[in-house]
Amino acid sequence: MFGLGAFALLAVARSAGLDSLSTAELARYVVAPVALAGAVYQIAPFKQACLRHCRGPLHFFLEHWRDGSRGAFVMGARHGVYCVGCCWMLMLVLLALGVMSVTWMVVVSVAIAVEKLAPAGWARRAGGVLTVGLAALALLALVKPSWLPGVGGMSGRSGMHEAKPSIMK
Repeated sequence: MFGLGAFALLAVARSAGLDSLSTAELARYVVAPVALAGAVYQIAPFKQACLRHCRGPLHFFLEHWRDGSRGAFVMGARHGVYCVGCCWMLMLVLLALGVMSVTWMVVVSVAIAVEKLAPAGWARRAGGVLTVGLAALALLALVKPSWLPGVGGMSGRSGMHEAKPSIMK
């Protein structure tokens, strides 16, 4: 369901003309604010609560156990909400950076995996590094967007250097 929402958001962005922005404009007006919002969300109490549930699903299942197929569906849906709650902003950062950028897919996937799977103490430090990294990404997108590889996946561009049309005389 989250994927469908992300697809709809991408369609709205395209219809609003965001796919016609230059990569520098895309970095400044889309990536920077989304990355900054991601940095702020990293320290939000709601994110931390969701992350606690995702890191320790056994406790969740013991506390919220329901019998039968319907119970399993309800538990899965509820636990899914917690998982989306801790990762939705990072997924939004990925959408802003470029959906078809393998580089950014790897970076965001590793960040999500470390945050969810690493031992708690190490994961907290990694979460702090991720917060600083997102803030630095926002600053870099504002100040030096050409240093961001692979931005601009909304229109199918795979890199920062877009082809300029030439006029033949």
